[in-house]
Amino acid sequence: MNVNSDLSKQCSDQNLQHWLEELFQDEDIPLFEETAEVMELLKQIVSANTEAEKNVNAIMKAEKNMKDGYDKKTKDLQFLTDFIQLSADTYQRVESLASLAEKMKLKEPSLTNFLLGMVESENREMLRKEKYLISNHHIIALSRKIDETMKTNEKLRRDLKYLGRVIQAQESLHSKRLDDIAHGVRKNKEFEEKINEREKTLKEVAFDPCLSHTTLVKEAENLKIKEKEVKLRKSKLEAYQGLPLTYDNAVLMVQVKDKELLELQEEIQKLLDI
Repeated sequence: MNVNSDLSKQCSDQNLQHWLEELFQDEDIPLFEETAEVMELLKQIVSANTEAEKNVNAIMKAEKNMKDGYDKKTKDLQFLTDFIQLSADTYQRVESLASLAEKMKLKEPSLTNFLLGMVESENREMLRKEKYLISNHHIIALSRKIDETMKTNEKLRRDLKYLGRVIQAQESLHSKRLDDIAHGVRKNKEFEEKINEREKTLKEVAFDPCLSHTTLVKEAENLKIKEKEVKLRKSKLEAYQGLPLTYDNAVLMVQVKDKELLELQEEIQKLLDI
């Protein structure tokens, strides 16, 4: 009954009515009526709230005790590690092990668990560095691949331009050759027409057979042979003129020379007649 009377006092208070109005805004809240069902429901709510407060207090106390225990163990472990030459980074890890152990839900912050925490922390750090290195490796490999692709594209672009110039030059040369062929065809046609005209003219004009090309060539060769003979005889004549003369020899030489001179004159006359 005391509980019911206390609940009645609390429920009849204006604060409860105001709280209900704030909780159920824009709704019509009927006036509180003290009935057995309502009083039983309120009793259950109060009991559940009290139990929840106890549980919360117990959990907070347990967490505080655990944190204090971790802090004490951490300080003890720091004291142990003071005798070892550790780096500043290691000391920083030792200081952060309390929160790590708490997150790991370790039952006892023992040295074994402490070392396990260090190993796990180191593994996480190494895993992070490994991911970073792998990512950098992929980025570097991709950058190299992009550079190689760009260089290849640039080379292909230069080769394409060079091939374009070569094709253009070949097309120009081909066009020039076609023009030359056409010019040659025209010239051949002109030559054929001229040859036909000359042959036609030769057929129409009657000429002496001795004026043919073959006859003229033979006569020119004979003339060259006669010129050589004339030069040879002139050299003989000059040699005779240089010999010492006696009267008998002179008479004989004069006769010989007269005879040779006559022969030369006859041959020269023959050449001139030809």
